Amino acid sequence: MAKLQRKSAKLFAEEATASAGGLAQFGSLAEGTPNYSTDPDVIQALDAYKEGWSSAVLGTKSPALEDRNALDYLLSYQQKYIMQHGIPEWLDTETYYENCYVVDSNGELRVSTIDDNTGHDPIEDEGGQYWGYAGARGSGKQIGEVYYSQSNLASENKGALPLFTGELISNAENLYPQFYAWVLSHAELCKTQAQYDTAISTYGECPFYVIDDTNKTIRLPKLVNYVKMAKPSDGITQSSAGLPNITGTVRTTNGGGDASGAFVYGEQGAQIVATTQAGVNGFTLDASRSSSVYGNSNTVTPAHTTLYPWVCAYNGAAPASIAQAAEFQQALSSKVDLASGVDQEDVDYVVDSYSNGNSWYRVWKSGWCEQGGFFTDETSIESSIVFLKEMADTNYTALALIEAPSDSGAVYFQLSVYSRATTGMTITHSVGSNRFARKFSWEVKGYKAS
Repeated sequence: MAKLQRKSAKLFAEEATASAGGLAQFGSLAEGTPNYSTDPDVIQALDAYKEGWSSAVLGTKSPALEDRNALDYLLSYQQKYIMQHGIPEWLDTETYYENCYVVDSNGELRVSTIDDNTGHDPIEDEGGQYWGYAGARGSGKQIGEVYYSQSNLASENKGALPLFTGELISNAENLYPQFYAWVLSHAELCKTQAQYDTAISTYGECPFYVIDDTNKTIRLPKLVNYVKMAKPSDGITQSSAGLPNITGTVRTTNGGGDASGAFVYGEQGAQIVATTQAGVNGFTLDASRSSSVYGNSNTVTPAHTTLYPWVCAYNGAAPASIAQAAEFQQALSSKVDLASGVDQEDVDYVVDSYSNGNSWYRVWKSGWCEQGGFFTDETSIESSIVFLKEMADTNYTALALIEAPSDSGAVYFQLSVYSRATTGMTITHSVGSNRFARKFSWEVKGYKAS
């Protein structure tokens, strides 16, 4: 069959009236009294509409003209409605099935998540029990596409994740399956957590992901500086700030001198880089006197406008349940119960955590870090502990406990922190006469290195 061309659909019997010769309730004549009406709900209200013509005619007589008009009008009405709306609006008496689409009263595209879905208004279904959001909730961009926005709000960047926080996305494989697979397939965009931490320490940012395929997590890049066009041959790289060196030479005599390079000899007070005065063998250098670019910042700062970077994590093709769950988790990730009068920005909360059964850490928004662990040492009186997170200094609170062995015959316990470093500490210990402890628990609290 050839492709049909789009034509304007007119409403059959649009000008007919609710009167004899016009439109009537289907089957009402056969029941004895014609019920003239142009209302689609009234036209199809009798059982005769579901039973068909056999219940709408009298004996062997032809169908009533009003019934015929009403039936054709009703079919044309529904067709014309679809032509106008494209996707039907939700109706409380309609029964929907899984993956059926409607438009809610806010104009958003919704999809039914269950069968036999009747009477459940999508607007009132805040928990997503019956309805999910369809393509309108996606960003419309390609998975992995990075873009800049004037807003830092997730609600105004649908389907995207921020690239200015460096946050850890837990349960990423389930929440963002397409994005997770995309990151996993781009090894050139991924680093280890140690490499990520080094980049943050060195540059203050990291443009790479950290993907943990065991725990199914993704750490997002953190972009805070300026983005330079990448060369295809180099790929994604990082570099520290820099400017060409300023050099010069000076030869002085009592009452005069000459200079080269960045130094210039001239009269005192002249607007030049270097100055001197008779009788004084001294030169000063102030590059800002030759160009206002120098001294305008502590680092290289080109003229700029600041915007927020985001990456597309799902689009209109993402299942509605996944999109909703992701938005819900993202909305809750930094929310806590607040006392009256307290701003959200003033509340500290955990932004990163880890545990492998023997070691653990918690990092708070403020940089406060709590970490600890458990280990066994049966062969020495000193034990070195390596921190999972480097601390900002050695002014942290350190705690250590010994679990005495039952067969040690111990009558006393000794435990002390022998040395401290930002990356770990050493403890000395002895138990009873044999001086050897077996099981230890430790914990430190303080601010972590930035």
